[in-house]
Amino acid sequence: RELAGKAGIGGASGDAISDLGLLDFLDQARLIDMRLRRDGTSIGAEVSKLVGDRQLVSLDHQLLASLPVNETVTTNYDCLFEHACKVIKRPVRVLPYDPSNSSVRWLLKMHGCVSHPEDVVLTRSDFIRYDHNRNALRGIVQALLITKHMLFVGFSLRDENFQRIIDEVRVAIRGDRSSFNHKFGSVLSLQANRLLQEIWSEDLGWVVFSEADQPHDEQSQASAARLQEIFLDYLASHATSLSCHLLNPKYDAVLSDGERAFRNSLQEFMQTVPPSAKATPAWEQFQELLGSMGLHRWNGIEPED
Repeated sequence: RELAGKAGIGGASGDAISDLGLLDFLDQARLIDMRLRRDGTSIGAEVSKLVGDRQLVSLDHQLLASLPVNETVTTNYDCLFEHACKVIKRPVRVLPYDPSNSSVRWLLKMHGCVSHPEDVVLTRSDFIRYDHNRNALRGIVQALLITKHMLFVGFSLRDENFQRIIDEVRVAIRGDRSSFNHKFGSVLSLQANRLLQEIWSEDLGWVVFSEADQPHDEQSQASAARLQEIFLDYLASHATSLSCHLLNPKYDAVLSDGERAFRNSLQEFMQTVPPSAKATPAWEQFQELLGSMGLHRWNGIEPED
């Protein structure tokens, strides 16, 4: 509705908005883009303005960013995941815009980014031309589906590009073997939808945070969202090393006597390491080990705040 207003669709009567609602979403976007381009802008530019002004990182973003995962894919345009990664000091490079090797962690933005309005995928022509313009990005997602078990969070599974991507993977993996038992990933779903689960039953497992007969009202949605946060926190506790807090001074109160003694011994050892030893390749490996135990950077024995 906001985009339609910017494109001059609507007016006092609202009849044009009603007519617009009769169109498929991709055709709605196409019409809005046509109108906006007549005024010297585009739907990508306007989406970037609207989404870019709403940069509020949620607990879910931070929990997802905290998982020990190096490969992430999104169809969203916002920069919330990147911001969450900065908050927890685990930077991520954004593909395809930063293909360098500066970080092992990356986020693939399939449908563009607010920082690159010209790449926003939203209209029917964008989807039709996706294979030609961004086939390499599809290949990355297909490789993940084949080699990893993907976790889908906040994803409706209705995206046409994803439908084509996973179907090609189905053919490559299963061929005509309909009985081939292989799940490509797991879906976290706030609302139960047994028919949607049935459609995807051969491809994906499901974790649902509400009952099938539970009303889809605001209170139920909030309750299910809270359960999802708890689940992600619980998942992170199992996926993360139990020693990752050892050298972080914020967790001193929860250390056992043995952990505290080990921490103190490490600090004493650090005080005795000469500068020449810190110039060796072995020292770099030792620093990585210390980082996995909660110390991001050493300056003598003082951790980064």
